[in-house]
Amino acid sequence: MTDISLKHLLQTTLTRPREGAQTMIALNLSSQVLWMALTLISVTMSAIVSGLFHLMPIPDPATAQLVSSMLFYSSPLGFAILNLGNVVLSIFVLLWSGRLFGGTGEIRDILSAIVLFQGTVIVLLIGIGVVSMLLPILSAVLFVVFAIWVIWAMISVIDVAHRFESIGKSIAVFLMATFVVPFGLSVIIGVVTAPFIGVS
Repeated sequence: MTDISLKHLLQTTLTRPREGAQTMIALNLSSQVLWMALTLISVTMSAIVSGLFHLMPIPDPATAQLVSSMLFYSSPLGFAILNLGNVVLSIFVLLWSGRLFGGTGEIRDILSAIVLFQGTVIVLLIGIGVVSMLLPILSAVLFVVFAIWVIWAMISVIDVAHRFESIGKSIAVFLMATFVVPFGLSVIIGVVTAPFIGVS
């Protein structure tokens, strides 16, 4: 990454996501590199999430049974594919919804911002996992802080990628993506799996 270290970029994004996104976009990485990075990050993140739930103790039997039935626990590969599809769909929804609000971001800008965002999320998840295993009592608080950071950072990188300079528009795009992406993904899954329903 030229004279910018990955460590410095991630550290910047943790505390100043706008600045991190601006730096990442300015690197002008090729779309091919960004798509490859996004795929690798999505698979890695899926493995980390699955691993965390396998390693973290769940004292409540009912909760443990519920977790064990979920895709990220029972089928890490299936979860990785679903997660990648979710991220790819998110990028196009963020692009199109941003354009509706006057954004000027290109697909490579959105890709750059999301790759950086996802990479930083991985670092945070690893940190949360380590601390939660050492001090389980802090796990709930850490996940709340993590959720708040995710929302703040996501809105920040959207604002940078679309050059809004308007937090209101960025929040609107974030909310639109939050509702549209799950719906779109469920429709795609339904279309893909429909021919196989009832087939043994």
